[in-house]
Amino acid sequence: MTDDERRFNREMTVHLAVARQKFSAFYLRASADEILLFDSLLMSHVLLAAGMAVSGRNIPREHRRTFERDNVAVEQMFTDFREKVRASVAFKTSPKETIALIERDVFDVQPEDRPIVLQ
Repeated sequence: MTDDERRFNREMTVHLAVARQKFSAFYLRASADEILLFDSLLMSHVLLAAGMAVSGRNIPREHRRTFERDNVAVEQMFTDFREKVRASVAFKTSPKETIALIERDVFDVQPEDRPIVLQ
């Protein structure tokens, strides 16, 4: 495993731990499958925001097509995970405040998004 992969794994572990605190009302009512689904949504959110933040002009021409294809794939995964979370029992039965937090902090992705923080 490379240093970058180790750093990414550490950052993702922290990101998920913070999310589990911030969205605890969701996690408390979620099944194991719903937890896995939401964690996958969170990870795809981070990857999608990172991909959106990179300008294609900064990617060498020979890698640009692969970069764009991978970003499209991540966006599709994110969209699929988001819609499955939105349809889940845990999401539908979460308190309105938790639903609003998830919609604001997770369902919408912007290039400037950073990992979720506790507020």
